Amino acid sequence: MGELPPSSANKLIRRSGNNRVSKNAQKVLSELLSTVGDEISAKALEIANSEKRKTVTARDIRLAKKEVWD
Repeated sequence: MGELPPSSANKLIRRSGNNRVSKNAQKVLSELLSTVGDEISAKALEIANSEKRKTVTARDIRLAKKEVWD
């Protein structure tokens, strides 16, 4: 699926208080967040489908996050 732009990963790292971020760090965080996002999105879609809905809701994302991440 889609990948988070490295510039967005850079902003996330900088927001934590670090002013210097390597290109490789941006790339790795971008790939990691994209992978986790893909997994959560796929699980959220499964939840919506299991409830015979076509629309993924915020609730689906939260439930999927708990199953994938916790």
